[in-house]
Order: sequence, then C-alpha cells, then structure tokens
Amino acid sequence: MTSTVTESWEMQCPQCGKDDCIEIEVRSWARLTPDGTDFADAMGCGHDHEWTPKSSACCTACDHCARVQDFYIDARPA
Repeated sequence: MTSTVTESWEMQCPQCGKDDCIEIEVRSWARLTPDGTDFADAMGCGHDHEWTPKSSACCTACDHCARVQDFYIDARPA
C-alpha cells in the first residue's frame, strides 16, 4: 500500500493543500570524472542527497515557494 506525502512526511503545501507536487532543493555529492560527474559512486557511502527544514521547497500545483519547514502541517498557525 502506497501512503501519501502527508502520511509519510506530515507535509503538504500551506497554500493549496496538495501533497503530491512538492519539490525540494537538495544538496548532493558528485564524483568528477574525465567524462563529467558521477552521482552513483560519490563519497562511496550511498548518500545520494540531503535536505533540511531550511531548504527551499516549491509546490508545482500553485507555484507557492517557501522553506521546507513551512510545508510541515504542524508548522501552520491554528
């Protein structure tokens, strides 16, 4: 059974309420090779990307952009 982003991460767009259109800016490592960059073998530890509550996030449904922390459901004013 597939859960929703809201169920898995307790996140949804604070403007339109959608949870399946959130895009997050991530930080990633890449190994520089003669042919370009290799993301699969970078750092040799399997870390492909990371993000924090202060990372940028946007909802592609309504174009709302803010920080990831603003997309958490419990961060909204009552």
